[in-house]
Amino acid sequence: MVKIIYDGVEEITPETAMRWFPWYVLVQAMELNQEALNMAINAVESNVPDWEMQVLKKFLEVSSRNLYVV
Repeated sequence: MVKIIYDGVEEITPETAMRWFPWYVLVQAMELNQEALNMAINAVESNVPDWEMQVLKKFLEVSSRNLYVV
């Protein structure tokens, strides 16, 4: 699993990212790796309560690059 890097130096967990940032901020960062984002979205069901967290975790599993949130 790759890491979530905030402000270029601090590694944070998916749970922390979901608490700190609105969903659109994480999606904007993930869009830099569109293929992994599409795989993550297709891998989870959007009708479950925590689908955003599931998408983020799946993205981190299938991505080959760290996720940088600025």
